[in-house]
Amino acid sequence: MLDVAQWEEVTGHDVLLYDPKENEVCATRAIHVHNNTGVVLAPGTVSVLEGGRFVGQTQFTPMLTDDDQIIGYALDSTVSITRTKPENGQTSKTVSVQLQRSSNDDHTSGRPIGCSRTVVQSSVTRYCIKNNSKENIPRLYVDHTACTDHGGSVITTTDRCAKATTGFARYEFSVEAGQEITFEVHEEVQFEKEVPHYQLESFLRHSVPGLISQGVMDEETQQGVVRVCRSQNLKNCLHQIRAGGFTEQSTRTWFVPPQFDSKGEALVSKEVEDKVKTILRLQKDKGNLQSQLAADERHVASVEQNQLRVRENFKSLEKVSAKNDLVNQYLKDMQADEVEMKESRTRMAKADAAIRCLVTEIGRITVILNDTVDKIMATL
Repeated sequence: MLDVAQWEEVTGHDVLLYDPKENEVCATRAIHVHNNTGVVLAPGTVSVLEGGRFVGQTQFTPMLTDDDQIIGYALDSTVSITRTKPENGQTSKTVSVQLQRSSNDDHTSGRPIGCSRTVVQSSVTRYCIKNNSKENIPRLYVDHTACTDHGGSVITTTDRCAKATTGFARYEFSVEAGQEITFEVHEEVQFEKEVPHYQLESFLRHSVPGLISQGVMDEETQQGVVRVCRSQNLKNCLHQIRAGGFTEQSTRTWFVPPQFDSKGEALVSKEVEDKVKTILRLQKDKGNLQSQLAADERHVASVEQNQLRVRENFKSLEKVSAKNDLVNQYLKDMQADEVEMKESRTRMAKADAAIRCLVTEIGRITVILNDTVDKIMATL
């Protein structure tokens, strides 16, 4: 072995390091080394000896002058550490609500198109440390890494903090034999969260009243969100009308103030409401006539089938001598069937003509309605 360099003294301390990213259960025995040699230490593999006895081998990363590094070499079983996130320590609070507006050609703010919430989310991580050995532990480090969601949380706990960088903090403890320590690390993040359009109505009905009472949201912003909801729901109504896919069931909420704006007006205008209701009434009349027409067609088909059976029976009676009464009965039945068929065909002709008239009228009103809808859509 060739000695490249030797130093009489390099500052270092025996420590226990708990880093849940490396091991969720056990702490690691390590040496906290400070480079006070005045030179840069190159990377490589180092062997760790304790009292002249080999205890481990590990990788060594380069160290600049005055830099420090923790060199772990073995797992420790004398200290038990558990990490939990208590449910009552995880909170999320809306601190403000902002309208999202469209941009005009002159770069000024336009009409409201949505809203977003500014949310402060807090989290608590609880560490329970227990020294199960009969010896004191002068230095135990707990490395805590903040949550990276929403751009990363800020660690706010400074007590016992030995080192801190963005999103990271190292806490130092001295644990006596048999001692148990509970320590909580608090972190916080603030971010903006858009309220999806499909959740705006629920947001207005369930969240907004509480936010207004807390002073987080003002009534002007509330009215802006109401306008967004009304515009969104109106567009959905108009698209259904334009596609011709509306029914009596689907239009029930169109003609009354919506639940999120109970003091406001109905979604659609009286002009559109009258035409929609007229089309629905005519469609219902057409459906009734079509049902009547189908019933008469089935009846006529049944009578024709019955007459065919009677004619076949006539042929079989040609060789029968006593047939006058039976023949007379058959003739009466056929005569009655002919009367019913005539009445049914008359009703069918009237129903068919009425259906054609209704189809024409529905088409005429639909053209007018679609023209009205197009004009309203152009303003939204």
